[in-house]
Amino acid sequence: MGLVEVGFIVNESGFAEQAQILLEDPKGYGFGKEALKWLSTVRFHPATLQGVSVPQKAKLPISFNLE
Repeated sequence: MGLVEVGFIVNESGFAEQAQILLEDPKGYGFGKEALKWLSTVRFHPATLQGVSVPQKAKLPISFNLE
């Protein structure tokens, strides 16, 4: 089992920018790299302010289970 926490900004279009690994446990197994790769394929609902999409900071924990 692995855990990665990533921090990033959800831009106005809903895509992650400036993603970085905040926590990777255990290290050295590539979980962080795979989490960042997956994050680049995901689209989020962007935050809105007075009906206009705005960038917003976000953190996301991602768990890995090996079978």
